[in-house]
Amino acid sequence: MRIAIITFALSAVLYAQTPADTRAATIPSALAWFSVWQSTESGRAKTQECKGQVKGTRYSVRCDPLGVIFGGDTDGTGHCSVLSMRPVVAPDDLAYVPTGGIGAYHPPDPTVTPVPLVLLVGPPSPPPIGDCPELGKGDAMVHFKMPPAIRGFSTELTATVARVAAATGLGPASGCILRYPKVRAGDPLADVYEVCAGVVKYVYEFRITGGKVADYPFWTYMIEKKDLPAGSEKRLANPELWSGTSNSQ
Repeated sequence: MRIAIITFALSAVLYAQTPADTRAATIPSALAWFSVWQSTESGRAKTQECKGQVKGTRYSVRCDPLGVIFGGDTDGTGHCSVLSMRPVVAPDDLAYVPTGGIGAYHPPDPTVTPVPLVLLVGPPSPPPIGDCPELGKGDAMVHFKMPPAIRGFSTELTATVARVAAATGLGPASGCILRYPKVRAGDPLADVYEVCAGVVKYVYEFRITGGKVADYPFWTYMIEKKDLPAGSEKRLANPELWSGTSNSQ
């Protein structure tokens, strides 16, 4: 049995919060999260030009120059959730569904009819409650520009992610540690790193919807599968991204 000892180093200055610090504009927050945790591109701090489609209760959008495709649920009245984000992998990339997380993209088979990204697959999700005026109302093609978002850290979400990760039994292997991220208001996802001898071995990704952290990771990236998010080692070395650690015993 592995017992996790959790250590936190929360800064009162960095984590100044308001009662609503778990909420923020949905799409700008999602782009800001991706720019830090999944992107190594120079365009991440620039205004993004986004194009996509809303169809029924699903939507998909591509934003450049960040080079990200994301999608999720919408209720058709200006509310949505972000359930999936991945890098663009081709100039015309938008029309195909990844089979899992960001590293799970498979090039389309020219003999098979493309499946629209709006038909996202995955476990049941909470009702979409985030404000998404960019998507409009009803079925439509959407096109909008999004300036960089500035958001504060959330002590509540940061602590919840660490607590949930520990409760799932993700205790690190002997000689390894878990690194818990500092979570910002509006983050749609949170990545927990398992690190062994200074090397990232696993990234456990938790969904955050409406300020609620899922009680299990919906996707796990593995070094063995060569699908770790690009730039993982560089993020690991940046102390500003991490709130604490969990050590094995």
